Amino acid sequence: MSNDTIMAFCKPQPVVAVEDTYWGYLIRSHKGESFGFIMLQSASLVLGMVCLVMALGVVTLTPLMFGVALTPFRMAVVALLGAVAAYLLWFASRGTRTEIHIDTSIREIHEVIRNRAGRPTILGTHDFAKITEILIHRDDANGTALLVLQGNDTVLSICIAMASAPRLDALHDRLARDVIGDPRVT
Repeated sequence: MSNDTIMAFCKPQPVVAVEDTYWGYLIRSHKGESFGFIMLQSASLVLGMVCLVMALGVVTLTPLMFGVALTPFRMAVVALLGAVAAYLLWFASRGTRTEIHIDTSIREIHEVIRNRAGRPTILGTHDFAKITEILIHRDDANGTALLVLQGNDTVLSICIAMASAPRLDALHDRLARDVIGDPRVT
């Protein structure tokens, strides 16, 4: 294995990656998720497995220990525990990295999270007409900036990426041109 191959393998990923597609483009921010979110997914995995084992225990151990068939009450408990387990395990298997899809063909923005197998789950869909501003919030203390899309009502605020301000300038101009149709941006 050559030294160039090793260096290419260890090359750090860019903080913000834009990938063009036939319908628009994807914006992936490679910043890590918060520790709290990772712990929440881990806790939901453990609780989901506990609920699943409890549901199986009610189904199998109750007739064996007491010699009684499953009553409607026990079946309801099994169904409830199974539903809670399914929901918790679904949340635990959900990915941790969000990406933004700018769909210029139908003029929509999709907030998407991918699970570990690569299947997407759409968290939210917003029309281009609702977006009125594209801002870069600069944090001079640590040298980072945050690229945010905002609507005319203060409720709509979509965080696109976090990186150094010069890295976000080109993305800001492209979003302003595509989403808002800003004629000042060429």
